[in-house]
Amino acid sequence: MTAKKKAVRIEDNDTVLTVLEAVQAGETASTGTEDITALEDIPQYHKIARRAMKRGEIIYKYGQPMGYAAADIAAGQWVHTHNADSEPPEGGEA
Repeated sequence: MTAKKKAVRIEDNDTVLTVLEAVQAGETASTGTEDITALEDIPQYHKIARRAMKRGEIIYKYGQPMGYAAADIAAGQWVHTHNADSEPPEGGEA
């Protein structure tokens, strides 16, 4: 059994967790009450998607909008500059 890696979620509406230690693909990021399996390697203090998000959807962290999904994002994916942006994408849902 793979050890769970610690993660934090501040608000119920957060669409991401922040991992407190690096998580490898297939490992679990856990808040203690919620577990998300990583689909890819995620560096320490970066974000993992709690649920699937559509391109253009607002990403919430710490209860606040922190950007937009620049592409569809699957639950468990690393959320970073390759799939998130500060501006909504053209033709996105926002």
